[in-house]
Amino acid sequence: MPHGPQLIFYDKMKILAKHLSCFVDYGQLRGIPVRELRKVMKSPPDFADANAKVSLADFYAVVQHLSLTLNDPLLGIHVGQCLNLNTLGAIYRISLKATTNEEALHYCQSYLRKTFPNLTIHNATAGRTATTSISLPPGHETITRYILETILTVMAREIAIISGEDINVKLSSPHHTSDYPPEWKKGTTFEINFNQTLLKAAMQDNTRWGLDLLIPEYLALIESMEAHPSFGSKVKLTALRMAKPRLPALETLAGFFNLNARTFQRRLVAENTTFRQITDDLKRDISNLLMLHDRFSITDIASVLGYSEPAAFIHSFKKWHGHPPQKMRDFERVAR
Repeated sequence: MPHGPQLIFYDKMKILAKHLSCFVDYGQLRGIPVRELRKVMKSPPDFADANAKVSLADFYAVVQHLSLTLNDPLLGIHVGQCLNLNTLGAIYRISLKATTNEEALHYCQSYLRKTFPNLTIHNATAGRTATTSISLPPGHETITRYILETILTVMAREIAIISGEDINVKLSSPHHTSDYPPEWKKGTTFEINFNQTLLKAAMQDNTRWGLDLLIPEYLALIESMEAHPSFGSKVKLTALRMAKPRLPALETLAGFFNLNARTFQRRLVAENTTFRQITDDLKRDISNLLMLHDRFSITDIASVLGYSEPAAFIHSFKKWHGHPPQKMRDFERVAR
């Protein structure tokens, strides 16, 4: 950590506590109690207060503690992957209504500049490619890396969600290794590149748009209130937080917990469950809620859940409920 005058600066610089809460949440998922993280801070904030601030020194102290305790070289990426985007509140909801990537990112970047004041953001455009680079003042290299990689991961998730998952988003980091996700590459700066396209929100009925994203987040909220400290429960909660809206793959979730796929599976089997069982249960719960909204066709729901074709979803639905999805909708209409 910095010393002397620089430490005084770090104590005075204030950042919205929401930015730190995502690191605290990740620490909890990895088994680090909140009380342990609060002990490394001089002035722990009230995370329940949407306007609470935290000093940069305390922010860095928490990230450093996570780094030393977890020994996770992809800490920043993993924190960004599990962040509940809906915690950004109005900023996130406004971005869903944007009609261009630039417009959507304007809200996100304005939010970051106001709430993370020592962050520098630079935008550039070349042809159809837009580039956003971010940086922090020189200091603790490892902590800075994790913070910037978290921010880039969140930006990439937002772009993918509002543009459609097929959009080409590339991220770069000077610390890139072969362990990074495939969308990352080696670069001299921390930046994100993407093609400028019309957003899905401009082409869809906004009364429907967002439900496929908010329902997994709603289930994650319920799960967090009911969760017990088992590994399977943590996997379920993490899968819901990482849904965009499709649930993450086994390898992605295993990497999140800094485990290889085989060890990840063994830990689930030790609790008498499997990754397949967990994802089937989540798909069932998400589909049950989406079925309540007539604007989602059976084909839409199958796509949201990651099925290759509607017939595969119908087969799963009949296994869950004993009858096809359309029959459930017919029952619901009669009940109304």
